[in-house]
Amino acid sequence: MPSGVPPPLKASVNCDMGEDSFSNPHPAQHVEFWLQGDDEALTRHVHLANVACGFHASDFSVMNKTVQLAKNNGISIGAHPSLPDLQGFGRREMAIEPDELKSCFIYQLGPLAVLAFSSRRSRSSAHQTAAEEAGVRFIPEWFADLDYTAEGKLIITQKHDPVPLDVVQERV
Repeated sequence: MPSGVPPPLKASVNCDMGEDSFSNPHPAQHVEFWLQGDDEALTRHVHLANVACGFHASDFSVMNKTVQLAKNNGISIGAHPSLPDLQGFGRREMAIEPDELKSCFIYQLGPLAVLAFSSRRSRSSAHQTAAEEAGVRFIPEWFADLDYTAEGKLIITQKHDPVPLDVVQERV
């Protein structure tokens, strides 16, 4: 390399992703459906996906899809929080107190953190993964007075007859 010429820089390319608005629009919401970009095509060119956290664009389905897309393509993820401005795509001026802004961002980061965490590896439950990550022994729950499917999944109903005591005792 000639003297005085700086060496080439290594850079990471990041991109705002997941800015689709409402992958499954609900008729009660008066927000138009829009698509902002072709995230799948962009994955060939980026190292970091800034995942929209729902206040200017996106929703829980789009966030999850974007996290999975990044994971499947070896792309790191970061958060792309915004002001609560879905109609203005986060681009309108808003008067927000610093404490309110902090709460607004923390509120958006939580769901993204959980989606990213839950996509890392499969466990029987998010509780088990969280316990293992914290170095705490995981003890699964089992309810003797509730019914389960043949696969062992809890059957949750709003109303059900109580399980007789003798059946509970037999299960235990």
